[in-house]
Amino acid sequence: AVMVGYRVRRGCTLARLDPTDFELAVEQSEASLAQARASLRQAEADYGRTRSLYENNNASKAELDAGRAAADSATAQVEAANKALAQSRQQLNYTRLSSPMSGAVGAVDVEVNENVASGQALFRLTADTAPEVEIRVPEVLIVQFRSGQKAEVVFDAFPDQTFHGTLTEVGVTSSGSSTFPVTLRIDDDGGAIRSGMAAEVRVQ
Repeated sequence: AVMVGYRVRRGCTLARLDPTDFELAVEQSEASLAQARASLRQAEADYGRTRSLYENNNASKAELDAGRAAADSATAQVEAANKALAQSRQQLNYTRLSSPMSGAVGAVDVEVNENVASGQALFRLTADTAPEVEIRVPEVLIVQFRSGQKAEVVFDAFPDQTFHGTLTEVGVTSSGSSTFPVTLRIDDDGGAIRSGMAAEVRVQ
């Protein structure tokens, strides 16, 4: 339902799976539930008649117990059918892929009528939040960094403009190359910065 560059809101439909099989599963579950309810009504009616006969000494205790067991079994079948219907409806809901956040569509990795697998990435979204910059800090300098520190950022795309940011995350574990990840958030970019831009960060 969307293309690269589209602006989307949280909950907006991005794509749909062919719902035919899931709709049929819901209809089948509804039919099974209707059948289970009919069986329950019959079992309860039979149990009621057997109980009346038992109270008038026209039915045995075994027949009464059998009628009660049949009614209990029919009740359990209705509960199971209700759960199966709820599961089928939930599966049908999964045929709609909605945006988890507001932002812009950065990439569409699927085509119409293409087969997709569970867990496959179909879209890449950029959030409508303040952009973040990630840098790698050598171990000899990381002790001088702390959350809340101010920083200046210059992007290659805007060499004559300086943006201001705040350190939000300071890594405590090395990435394996004797550097630690540090993340800072740009305070105000005016919507100019895009995901993937290279930047130079200056921290005092």
